[in-house]
Amino acid sequence: MSNAAQYLYSFFTSDNQSGTSFRELYQATCDLEDELKSLSRLGGTIAPLLEMIPRLREPLAQTYDPERDRVLTAGRIRVDPRDLGLLEIAIEKTSLTAEMSAEREQTLKSLLAAVRALVTSDDTLDPKLRLFIAQAVHAVERALDQYEITGEFVLRDALLQLFGLIQTAENNSDEPAKWKAAWEEYRVPVTSGLIASIPQLGLAAGSLFQALGA
Repeated sequence: MSNAAQYLYSFFTSDNQSGTSFRELYQATCDLEDELKSLSRLGGTIAPLLEMIPRLREPLAQTYDPERDRVLTAGRIRVDPRDLGLLEIAIEKTSLTAEMSAEREQTLKSLLAAVRALVTSDDTLDPKLRLFIAQAVHAVERALDQYEITGEFVLRDALLQLFGLIQTAENNSDEPAKWKAAWEEYRVPVTSGLIASIPQLGLAAGSLFQALGA
């Protein structure tokens, strides 16, 4: 699913909801939740968006027909307008692109070299985690090599996975300061293009988040 938030927004604003696959709708909420958790590692204001997910699932569960695996309703399923507003914000946040430049590519390569050195030297990490990190580094390198072919979305997904694993390493290593130092040194320059629109979105959504008690 290219954009789970867009799919959910289209459903909840449609007049033809009955008969929609429950499995696809529920999977969309799971996909959106996973994407938002990944973005939260970049420092974005994500909590109100994550809190929205259970509120979206509730009316789906109430109209679920297990025999047909469909959402069946005589009328339109209505959600709080504030949640529709949050879905619009989620659409923007999960549609971010990884803009590439020669300077940013070099910075990213420096991060990859730092992470590779850390994962090689830090024997306090679980071997499986070290393997996952090494594979994530390789995936970003491959995405960089094939950037002109596969484009920004493959690179974005590879970066988000790597960022998550760096945070996991910091939380599980006996030498967390080393992982934190690498993350702090490269987080802003590496993700500047990836999350360029988050501050603007945060300002635009400020009143909505405040209304929700964020």
